Amino acid sequence: MLDHEAFCSGQTLMMDGKLINPFPTKLPKIGAISRAARYSVVMRFVIGIVVAGLAAAAAAQPQYEFVDLTKQFGEELTAVDINNNGVVVGHMRLNASQDQACTIQNGKLTMLPMYQGIHPWYAIGIGDNGDVLGAGTLGTGTYRSIVYRNGKVIDIGIPGTQENPSSFGINNLGQVTGGLNGTPFIWENGVTTSLPGPPSSFAHAINDSQQLAGLRVEGVNPFATFWDGEMHFDLHPAWAWRSEAEALNNMGEAVGYAYRLTGGQRGVLWRSGKPIDLGDFGGGQSRAYDINDLSQVVGWATNSGGFDEAFFWESGAMHRVEDLIAGGSGFQIVGRAFAVNNSSQLVTIGFGGGPGHYLVLNPVPEPAPFIVMTVGLTILAFSRHRRRG
Repeated sequence: MLDHEAFCSGQTLMMDGKLINPFPTKLPKIGAISRAARYSVVMRFVIGIVVAGLAAAAAAQPQYEFVDLTKQFGEELTAVDINNNGVVVGHMRLNASQDQACTIQNGKLTMLPMYQGIHPWYAIGIGDNGDVLGAGTLGTGTYRSIVYRNGKVIDIGIPGTQENPSSFGINNLGQVTGGLNGTPFIWENGVTTSLPGPPSSFAHAINDSQQLAGLRVEGVNPFATFWDGEMHFDLHPAWAWRSEAEALNNMGEAVGYAYRLTGGQRGVLWRSGKPIDLGDFGGGQSRAYDINDLSQVVGWATNSGGFDEAFFWESGAMHRVEDLIAGGSGFQIVGRAFAVNNSSQLVTIGFGGGPGHYLVLNPVPEPAPFIVMTVGLTILAFSRHRRRG
C-alpha cells in the first residue's frame, strides 16, 4: 500500500517493499525526441525560405545591362534584328540613299559583300543558321530580295521597291516569306511557292513550321491573317478597323497591332487565334514588333506625356525597358525595342538629345534563386550534422 501523507510530502517511501521517489530529480531521456522535433522545424523553415526566395525571384522584373552599338561603330549604323546565337544584323549608311548590310558578333562588325560586287543592300532579318534577308537596288531603281548565305549574296528573284521590298521574314531554316502578285509565298533553296489565300495578301513572318503571319487587304485596310499550310485564318479583332501581324514564334503566337474602332493603336498578341491587348504606359498607344519562343514580346508604348517608350512584355505584365536596365541607360528615353531572341536579348534604340543610339540589352543573371538554395542547403546540412551528433 502507498502512504498518502508520505507521497504528498515528496519523501522517499516504500511500496510493495521497493524504494520509490514520487518526484524524481532526473527526468526520463527525451533528447532523441526533441532533436527529431527540432529537425522537423528546421526542415520546414528551410523549405519556406527556398520557396519564398524562388517565388520572389520569379516575380522580380528581369534586369539588363547594355552595349551601345552606335558608340562602338558610329552613327551610320542601324540595327534591326538579333538571332538566338546573339548575332545582330543591320546596315551601315554609305550615302544619303544607300546602305550596306552588316553583322555584329562578340563586339566585331563584319560588312557583308555587295550584291554582284557593286550594288549595296540593306538587312531585314537573320536566322539562327546565319542566313541574312535583305533588299537591294540594281542601280535602276528596281529593288530585289536578297539572301546572304555562306559568304554569297543570292538574288532570290522577288522584285520590290525601297518602301516595299516584297520579302519580309526569314526563319531559322533559311526559308523566306513575303508577298508576290498579291499572295504570300515561301522561298527555299531557289524555289518559290505561292500559297492560296485571300487576294491582296502577304506575309510578314515565317516560323520553323512554315506557318505565316501577315495581312490581307480589304478595300484600303489591312486585316491580320495567319497561314498554316494551305489554310488561312482571320486574326482581325472585332473591336478594330485595321490590324496587322508582324512577327511569329515557333509556338504559333503572332504579334502586331490593331486600331480600335474607338481610336488608338494597340499592340496585340494573338494566342490560339485570340487577340490580347498588351496595354500601354498611360498614353493610349502601343505596337508590338517581335516575339520569342518564351512568349516575351517587345515594341513601344506611349506614356502619359505622349512619348514612345520601349516595352518588354511577359506573362501579362508590360515593363518599361528603361526600368529594367541596371543603373539606368543614361539616355533621356529608350524609345523602341525592335527584336528579342530566346535568350531574352533585346535590340533597342535610346535617345538623348542627339541621334538615336542602337543598343543590345543582355539579361543580367539572377543570383537570388541560387543564393537562396545554397543557404537552404547549408542550413539543412548543418542540421543533419547536429542530428547525427
